[in-house]
Amino acid sequence: MLRRMWLNEYRANMLKEYRKMLKEAMMARLLRLRSLKEVTIDVDDHDESLCSICTENMEIGTVAVSLPCSHKFHKT
Repeated sequence: MLRRMWLNEYRANMLKEYRKMLKEAMMARLLRLRSLKEVTIDVDDHDESLCSICTENMEIGTVAVSLPCSHKFHKT
């Protein structure tokens, strides 16, 4: 009986810790996404303005998000 109670308490604590770690990881990802640089596609960028997600050309004046690797994608 005691062993079962201990095991249930251990599982509950492990689940609580897992949820805490998951929440922290999600918050870190969200902060990282929010820190990405926004750029406006201009004449100089227009030749290289292919959206990395939808693979369509972005028009001049389009607001895009730039990744550290220099790939860009539509903000909306």
